Amino acid sequence: MLTDDQFERLLRAVRDRFELRPDLEVTVESNPDGLRPGQLAAWHAFGATRVSFGLQSTSRRVLRTLDRTHDPERALSAVGEARSAGFEHVSLDLIHGTPGETPGDWTATLDAAIASSADHLSAYALGIEDGTKLAARVRGGALARPDPDEAAERYLVAEQRLSSAGFEWYELSNWARSPAGRSRHNLLYWRDHHWWGIGPGAHSHLAGVRWWNHDGLDRWAADATCGTVPS
Repeated sequence: MLTDDQFERLLRAVRDRFELRPDLEVTVESNPDGLRPGQLAAWHAFGATRVSFGLQSTSRRVLRTLDRTHDPERALSAVGEARSAGFEHVSLDLIHGTPGETPGDWTATLDAAIASSADHLSAYALGIEDGTKLAARVRGGALARPDPDEAAERYLVAEQRLSSAGFEWYELSNWARSPAGRSRHNLLYWRDHHWWGIGPGAHSHLAGVRWWNHDGLDRWAADATCGTVPS
């Protein structure tokens, strides 16, 4: 959703304020249906080294249940576009356990992700978040609540298919084709290191203390503008 100019200014602000390693990893998450022409190339030119797309599922029926608007084929084609733009590392996010998802839906999603040129895959069990349309439908009985045993089965299927295809499991929900493809962002959380969160709802962790910012954009912006830490 950021313009190219906003993205460049954001990275420049980080570089101006922090001492950075020369091999810094800079990851951008993108909805595949929100990409603008030339945007991937601009991100790479500004210093982004990894891009992550939310595929979630190749089943349109599952995507409708999740209230996702993107075309699964568009997400897969975005992987190739990112490669062409110069990105060495491209990741796809997958979700399993959506009410109504079949075992065939999940294996088809895994196989499509494997067949893409993505070198990193994240596979998460669906969580029902309060306040979402999905939560209301589950609460009202229109959809079944995700089954934890089914989620465990899906996880084992993911490990079997991904490891057979050359992906290595390295963190609870993440696989990479090579050690170089592992996400430092994910490993940082897994190893309980330090991180700074900037923006509405962002979490931070430093010296054993964890805090987070306001969720609301207006309240966060008002505090940030007047120089107050919005947490």
